[in-house]
Amino acid sequence: MSPDSYYEPVADHRYKPTTHAGGAWAPDEQHFSPLGGLVVHALDRHRARRPDDGLVLSRISYDILGRLALDECEIEVESVRPGRTVEPLEAVVRIAGRPVVRARAWYLAALDTSAVAGGPEDRLAPPESLTPWRMSDVWPGGYIDSVEVRPGGCRPGGPGLVQSVLGRARPRS
Repeated sequence: MSPDSYYEPVADHRYKPTTHAGGAWAPDEQHFSPLGGLVVHALDRHRARRPDDGLVLSRISYDILGRLALDECEIEVESVRPGRTVEPLEAVVRIAGRPVVRARAWYLAALDTSAVAGGPEDRLAPPESLTPWRMSDVWPGGYIDSVEVRPGGCRPGGPGLVQSVLGRARPRS
């Protein structure tokens, strides 16, 4: 396992966070972002055990139920209601036997939506044209240190733009 990973598998459905999953608020806590990604990985693994039915992950919501200690976690996934066009799954993350995250994911049939699609989005600027911003100058934590961030400004009347790359060595300026 790469020392640059956020988690190392220790058993089936069990993972140990590395220092790269460390949170910004306390040195003994995880940042939620890597854990949220690990939950999606667990959902994908659960779905991969079945034949491809054309359902795609369309929505996911997370409830953080408590402190995310920087300790080994277990993820349990179950199908709430199997279906041909809609299937909700639920994942529960436990640390020290206690539920700390509950996620609900909806898998939907992939259908042609071109008739109701909006217009094309503007393309983002190439990352190398944007100035890096070191979030670790503001916040501590292994996860924060692992993210390369390049703010890209704001669109008039629209949202701000930021490009983030996980696990890449950040350029130092």
